[in-house]
This record gives sequence, structure tokens and C-alpha cells, in this order.
Amino acid sequence: MERILQRNQGLDFARIIAMLGIITLHVLGQGGVLKNLHESETNYWIYWFIEIVAYCSVNVFAMLSGYLNCEKCKFSSSRILELICSLMFYTIGITIIFYCFYREKVSSIKDVIKSLFPMLAGRYWYITCFILVYYTMPFINYFIKQLSYEQCKKIGVIMFVLVSVVPSFAHTDFFAVNFGYSAMWLILCYYWGGIIKKRENEKYDISNSRCLFLYFLCLIIVLLARMTTFFVFGRGLNYMCSYTSPFIVMASVLLLLLAKNLFNKHSKINKVLMLFSNAAFDVYLLHCHILVYDVLLVDRFSSFCNVKIYLIPILLGLVIVSIYIVGTITYIIRKQVFKILKIDLIYKLAGKLVDKYLFVEL
Repeated sequence: MERILQRNQGLDFARIIAMLGIITLHVLGQGGVLKNLHESETNYWIYWFIEIVAYCSVNVFAMLSGYLNCEKCKFSSSRILELICSLMFYTIGITIIFYCFYREKVSSIKDVIKSLFPMLAGRYWYITCFILVYYTMPFINYFIKQLSYEQCKKIGVIMFVLVSVVPSFAHTDFFAVNFGYSAMWLILCYYWGGIIKKRENEKYDISNSRCLFLYFLCLIIVLLARMTTFFVFGRGLNYMCSYTSPFIVMASVLLLLLAKNLFNKHSKINKVLMLFSNAAFDVYLLHCHILVYDVLLVDRFSSFCNVKIYLIPILLGLVIVSIYIVGTITYIIRKQVFKILKIDLIYKLAGKLVDKYLFVEL
């Protein structure tokens, strides 16, 4: 119980919100909502504002890694091996389920290979990039530890201007960060998350009310930028609508600052938050599997396009929460399977062996 109380539940809440946002992006995009609406429709701009709010999710996820791990000196490959084992659990399990109930979707060797190894088809990009980020963490941490907060902040601001501000305003990916879909971008977000943690030692802080105001201001600016490109140029350019947009980055930082101060005095919901937070990666692995994403999600929610405005948050919320709950249930099942089969002990032992060759304490 003591361990639970020491844990910052606001950060668990931030991880949950981030994963709900990622699901939102996939429901609106792959689910067929945005592509079946036109800029002249009111619902289009409502859904696009929701999309913009959700854009912060990936950045918050990566910044959380930096915030939580920047003071660590020791890392273990067991974390990555657990992630790989979890990935195998879902790829094998989902392939078997589809073979039993949707055999036409895995009717060829190529389909089976893509289902068992979705990374070969370019899926699970975050997991692939995270592996690279994870093995750079000790060196980033050492760098942050050796510098003062002011020095770290100056470097962070320079990177922000060069990789976020300049490319976004020019609408050109100068440094090939693929608009956020890259390990380089996740490493930068990790570094910014580490700076936020280091900043806590400073005496000044920003109030929650100011954070909230600036957060929504950043998101409204992004929406206005997209509306301007349509009404001025007559086409819907995704101007400022990306993970690397400076306003999305600032909104992500503000959301993390807001979340970390929440729930610390509400121990009754700590266990619930911890469960859903721990399940976040499993939620991602489940609903982003190539068969689930391309078969079950594709154009599934296009009927949401013409619903009444007041029904949008209700219907969208029900779908997003339902996907999260299903993912949490599969997380509980996976943990039990791993415990019964002693898989958790296997990847921990294997991690120790790998660490002898890869990790050196800095």
C-alpha cells in the first residue's frame, strides 16, 4: 500500500489520457470519420478540434518516459524483452482468433506473416522507435545530470526552435523527423520530459489555472491555423497539425504539468488509476494490430459523421472508453498467462544476461 501511495497518480492519469487520445486519433482517422466529412460541415471542425486535442498524446507518452526515468542510473533489457513478449502474445493470439473466426483475412502465407510480424509491414512504429530510445536513455540521463537546469533548458529551447518551430512554420520537414513518427522525435520528447523533472528543483512554478488557459489557447491556435489554410487557400492543409507543431508540443508540456499535480490526495482511486495506466501499452498493442486496425477499425465509425453535435462526445467517448476497457481486460489476461507460464521470470533472467553486454552504469 505504501508503494501505491508514493506513486504519482497524476502521472498515471496522464498516461491514461494519452492512450485515450491515441485511440481517438485512430477512431477518427482509420475509423473513417474525418475522411467522410467536408470542411463546409460544422461536424468537420468539431471532430478536427477533437483530433487536435488528441495530437498531444504521443508527445505526452514520450515526455512521461523522460520525466519518470531521467534520474535512473540503472536500466535493464528485461523491460524491452517484456514488451517483445507482450507483442508476441497479441500477434499470436489475434492471428489464431482471426484464423478461427475470420479465416478469409488470414488465408495466405503472406497474411499470416504480416499478422505475426506486423513490424515488417511498418506497424507498431512507436514500439520500434521506443526500443532505440530505451537504449539511449542512460546516456541522455547522464547528459541531463551533468548539466545545470539552465544549461539543459537552453539546449531544449534550441532543439525546440530548430526541430519544431522552424519546420512547422515553413511546413517542411527539414531534419527528417517524419513529423513525429521517428525515434529522433521520441528522444527529443524524452529529453524535454527530463527537463520538466529537473525543473521541479527550481523555486518557481506555474499555476494550474494558467496551465489550463495556455493549454487550450495552444490548441485553439492550431485549429485556427488549419481553418485559415482552408478559407484562404481553399484546401485543407494540415498546417500546424502534427506531433512536431510547436503549439502541440507546448500543449503537451502543459498537459503533463497539469496532470502531475492531480489525484495525489485521493488514495481511493489510486489502484484503479494504476491498473488502467499499467494497461496502456497493452491497449495500444491490441487495437493497433494490423488485423484489428485494418479489418475491425477501418471505416467502422463513418456513421458518426452526421450525428447531432451533442451526441458527438457521448458516442465517441463510449467507443474510446470501450476499446480501453477491452484492452485492460486483455492486459489482465496476459499478466495471468505470463505468471502461469513463468514467462515473466524468463524475460527477467534473459534481461540480466543481455545487460552484461549492453548496459554500463554511468
